[in-house]
Amino acid sequence: MTGEENIIFSADDFGKSERANKNILKLIKLGKIQRVSVMVNREIDKTEIAELLKSGVKLDIHLEIPQLTTYGLPASSARLAKAFGEAQAGRRLMTKTATRSIRFMFLYLAGKTRVEKVEKEWKSQIEKFVNFFNKIPDGLNSHEHVHFFPPYFKIALGLCRQYKIPHLRRGEKIIANKNPIGWIIKLLNQFNKKYLTGYNLQVTGYKNLTSIDWFNNFNQFLQSPSSGTTEIICHPERKDEYKILTQTQSTRP
Repeated sequence: MTGEENIIFSADDFGKSERANKNILKLIKLGKIQRVSVMVNREIDKTEIAELLKSGVKLDIHLEIPQLTTYGLPASSARLAKAFGEAQAGRRLMTKTATRSIRFMFLYLAGKTRVEKVEKEWKSQIEKFVNFFNKIPDGLNSHEHVHFFPPYFKIALGLCRQYKIPHLRRGEKIIANKNPIGWIIKLLNQFNKKYLTGYNLQVTGYKNLTSIDWFNNFNQFLQSPSSGTTEIICHPERKDEYKILTQTQSTRP
């Protein structure tokens, strides 16, 4: 990076584990990230809340659906490629993505994650965020990107309107690389754009959206990022992503 690119590093999963919290707070002090997504039903203490508020970074809510949450940390594209080679890594990632997608649709069609349940759960999480931080979230996104699923995207839009949340994770362009999860989100994002005008809601979103774990070699992307502001999702709990973030130039304004 030259420092001229307009890049927003957005750290997910604050609250997921002690290591995630510790690494994110370190990166905040180093000026490496600009947004933090908080999981309010996980591990957060008053000291960490105070540190986040004092830091001045944007604090988003990282919504979860309990029935869908996977607690294991999924392997990134780069980690799989290093372990198995690119061809085998691609097959493993496709298999894992298909398995997760089938499970997701099974629970939805079985009524375990129907819209009414999810909306109630997400409202509860937003209320808890407000109670913790004494403010509304600066933005809204979700664990494992589930808010891109059209019925849940409409819930997300409604919650942004109800609670006056000014930012929703989306993007005019999804930079999916060759990652199957990225391609699914790219397709869903195109479908969801019609709802933005239907809800008559002014909610911001960056021009581009991508994730470190969608790349086998993320540093190559940093050498020539897309024009416009790009939100880069990152998971500092992962050793490889934490290392990449510590080596990037500070993004602090």
